[in-house]
Formats: sequence, C-alpha cells, structure tokens
Amino acid sequence: MAVTREEGGSNAIKGFLFQFDRTILEILDNPQDVIRVEHSEDIVREKYYIQVKNRESTKFYPSSIRRATIQLLDLFLEDEERRFCLYCHFKDKKPGAWRPSFDDIKAILGKSHSEYMKEKIEAFSSHLVVQFSDDYNSEFNTVIKKLKDSLSLTTRQLAIMYHAVVRSYLLDLAVKDLRERTTSFRKLKTLVANIQSRVSMGGYQHILGAEKYEKLIRKQYFTHRRANVDNFERLFIIEYDDTMKSTDIMQTIMLISHKYFIKGKSPQPYIFFRKLEGDVMKEIKRGLIDKGFFFNDGTWFDRDKIRADKLFAKSRDERYGNVNILPTEEILQNKKFINYFDEIYEFHVGDSLAIRDFEGRHIEVPVCDSQQAIKILKG
Repeated sequence: MAVTREEGGSNAIKGFLFQFDRTILEILDNPQDVIRVEHSEDIVREKYYIQVKNRESTKFYPSSIRRATIQLLDLFLEDEERRFCLYCHFKDKKPGAWRPSFDDIKAILGKSHSEYMKEKIEAFSSHLVVQFSDDYNSEFNTVIKKLKDSLSLTTRQLAIMYHAVVRSYLLDLAVKDLRERTTSFRKLKTLVANIQSRVSMGGYQHILGAEKYEKLIRKQYFTHRRANVDNFERLFIIEYDDTMKSTDIMQTIMLISHKYFIKGKSPQPYIFFRKLEGDVMKEIKRGLIDKGFFFNDGTWFDRDKIRADKLFAKSRDERYGNVNILPTEEILQNKKFINYFDEIYEFHVGDSLAIRDFEGRHIEVPVCDSQQAIKILKG
C-alpha cells in the first residue's frame, strides 16, 4: 500500500515525539545521571550512547538499521569504552533486547563490513544492544505513568499536562549549543515545581481576594526574624508600571536591603526593576546617593561599562554598598551569571520573565500592579 503524504507526515511527527519520550524515560529511569541530548535522535548518559528510531509502519530487516549501526560503530572507534543502545520500534518486533553477534553485525553492515577490521566489529558487538520497544501509544502511556509516579502527581491529567511542558523544554534544549544540552531529573523536578507554584499562586488571589492573598504570600515567603535569614544570594525582580513612583522604588530598594543584608552573614541582595527605563533608573540612583544609601551596579562612574566581576564579587562589607542593582535584563539570560543566585523572587504584572537554565529556587508571584508587590514586601 502506498503511503500518502498525510500518513508520511504523521509518521514523521510520531517519530520525532517518540524520540523525546525516550529521552524523558532515560531521565526518569536514571535520576542520578546527567543526560545530554546530542541531536534529535541521540542521547548520552555517561559512557552510554543511545540512538532512537521509530519505524512503526515497516518490518524489520538488517538493512533497516544499517545507517544507525554504522554511526554507532564509528563512535565506538573514537572511544572504545562507550556502550551503545539502538532503541527502535518495528511493527513486527515485540519489545525486548537483542545483542547482535559478529555475524549479525556483518549482515547489518552489508558490503560496508569490509571497511572495518574484524576485531573491531567483534569488540563493538559486545558493546551494542538493540532494544525493540513498544509502539508509539504504548510508549506514551509508559511515560505518562512514570511522570505521574516520579513527580508525585495526583492525576493522569496533570501528568499529561506536565509531559507537554517537559517535551517543550527538551525541544528548547535540543537546539542549544552542544555544551548546554544537558539535563537531569533534578532539573525536571525544578521545572515542574516552578510551574506548580506559578499556577497555584495565580489562582489564589481570585479565590481569596487581594488582602488575604497578600497576607498568604507574605507569610509563606517574606516573614522571618531578621537574625534567621539564610546565607543565600537572592535576586528580587519587580515589574515596573506607572503605579510605582520614584519614592516607591527607593523605599523598596532600602526595604529589601534592610530585610536581607546582614553584615557578616547574609550578602547584599540583588534587585532588578523590569521595564524601568534607564533614564528613570539614573534618577533613582542619584536620589539614593543623596540620601547616603550606597549600592553596587557594576560601574565605577556615570556612563561606565558594566563590570560583571565587580557586580558579582561576593561581599558582606558595607563599603561595597547595601544592595546590588542589576542594570540590564541581558545579564539574567547569561548562564554564567544566572546560576550565581540561590533564590529568585519575581513579582510580575503580566507574563513572567522567561529565565533559561536557572537551577535554584524561582518563586513567581503574580500581582495586580507594582503597588501590590510593595505591599507584600513591606508586610
């Protein structure tokens, strides 16, 4: 039967999604390992190299996996410590592991076997497993069940929702620079926890009303005895709007500094006012200096370039200011700098700021306007 263009497109999409589901299973089955996505079909776990193929509309023949096997054999010759798994689905193969012998690999390679030394093929055969898998739908159900169990989700519907989020996350990962294509179970848990927090808090205000919502958020995240503030590097992101006046901004900066900067114990917090124009921020900084309140913004003088080494130098000395002010959003998208922080508290009026690759605790607090953010922080 001829395959129509629509069927071919559907199979291609299924194959693409099948590969991401296999990656999710590798992460869930190996929670202590760092997983690297080499290409859309390749997964690396320590010395274990996995390639994924979905051929649900065809039967298995040795030649069906020739190209993939040659790729894996070439990788083996680069590093003979590597182990390989060719993870694939064919409509006539039941799930199970197959360890091809020397003769099997010769048959798979066809005429190409003459290009390789016999002893190398023999060595490769002891490092290769061909894992025949379930079909696409069965694999999907397995992933959903494991996500539900591994992340302690209450319903299958929630697992399906987070499955879509994780797939999107892996797709973003796959197009990054090769050195940045790593992930782990811990990162998946952080991703889901951040989404859960955002969804939950977004609904609380509608249910509780503004006053009770503010009290709840304040008690959960911003109420503590000053002496018990943990020794963490903190970043506060506050989305600016026209309800916030210059005096509000200065008071907020001094308030956060007073709460979280404890000389000798807790370092100067960082603050970023999102959507605040540079000229307005310059006026705020002049006002702080006039009031004898000093800060670090990574510059030495007006119109100086941003010196990140100065901005991120660890200090608990008042001579270096009482607070750090981030000058640009670009700094937050730099992986080198974003993971300097242990905690990020983000107050957002509209959409939250998409911060990539952050591994710490990211608390997103939806607010009606900037004034509500100030009320929550003031207590």
